[in-house]
Amino acid sequence: MKIQATFTLFFYFSLCAHSDAQFPKSSLGIKSGIVSSYISGLDKTILSEPYFVNYTLKRQNTHGLFLGVFYNRLGYKTPTSEIINENDSNSQKRWLFQAHAEFSEQGSELVLNNHEKDFNYKIIFDYNYISAGFDLKYYFLGKGTDAIINKWRNRFKGLNGGLGFQVGFNTSPDEITYTSWGAGREPVFDSDSLEQKKIRDVLKGKTIAGVNLIAGYDIITVRKGSYVNSGVSIEARVFFGLKDAVETHANPYNFIDNWNMNVVYQLLIGINLYKLVKKK
Repeated sequence: MKIQATFTLFFYFSLCAHSDAQFPKSSLGIKSGIVSSYISGLDKTILSEPYFVNYTLKRQNTHGLFLGVFYNRLGYKTPTSEIINENDSNSQKRWLFQAHAEFSEQGSELVLNNHEKDFNYKIIFDYNYISAGFDLKYYFLGKGTDAIINKWRNRFKGLNGGLGFQVGFNTSPDEITYTSWGAGREPVFDSDSLEQKKIRDVLKGKTIAGVNLIAGYDIITVRKGSYVNSGVSIEARVFFGLKDAVETHANPYNFIDNWNMNVVYQLLIGINLYKLVKKK
């Protein structure tokens, strides 16, 4: 299901790219990387009051993978023409618009340790999202003032930063794992599998929306004496959710419904498939 959804998104953006072929410097690409994420506020959701005397409740990040496609519109003054030429005004352009869609694994982990009774449990929120959004990136370096500066700036003209917005559809809103251990775990307690089922009925993942902060570098190489955009980029992104990520239903656990925000860190590599759209 995940693979089918990813390929559907890939072909959708392929069609977009070909339909927009009249615009020069348009391109399609793929990107992949690693994800580290957490959902804020879950400690208050689970334990809204200090019911225990000697305990700790820690939030930890979960880690996963990221796979996506993107479509660049390079008609907004970007320095990413195939050959970077100081005498070519196209190579001095600085803005890039990017639409993207991706699959990513995100979530959060809570670990409670009741030191007084030696009872412990772990709850893992292991969500999957299909997301779509857009970014606006700015390339920082412009034309230098002499040959030495030009050479240095050409090498680093791929440096960029930007802002974006995206919406993520939770495809596994019930994906929660519960495990418990310790001498204080009494026989009257339900099994972990039954407790897990009950918690899944109470806590439901939701569609999220938020903003991305972006820092990246398009790798520049030298080919036959010219500075060439290699088509490979490295990017770090931080996503801040602006919408509650988890809904709490009525329950016997004293779980409360409060604000839970996704925070996601991504490190990715992108490959720009220039030849999919011929320049005019």
